Amino acid sequence: MENLLFKWMFQVDQAFFKIEVKQRDLTKIEIKIGRYIQMALFLIQVIGVIFLLVICAGAVLMYEFLRALPTESSRTIDPDPTLTTNTHSLKKTV
Repeated sequence: MENLLFKWMFQVDQAFFKIEVKQRDLTKIEIKIGRYIQMALFLIQVIGVIFLLVICAGAVLMYEFLRALPTESSRTIDPDPTLTTNTHSLKKTV
């Protein structure tokens, strides 16, 4: 009877050991998956930051481009008195 009890306890102990080993293997797998998830999240963050920088650079370039375009007030040419020809001096030369 003692031998049977010892055998049963040994089997139960082995079963718990197998469960523990499997649990450790699962933990290793979970750690690997966790690392991959962390790497993926880090890459997503890096890509997001690069995307935002590209958008900001595009906005700055667009602002500079639009600022360089002529406006309505600069299209109307105001007569400059220094550029008007003097009819009196033209008559003398002709």
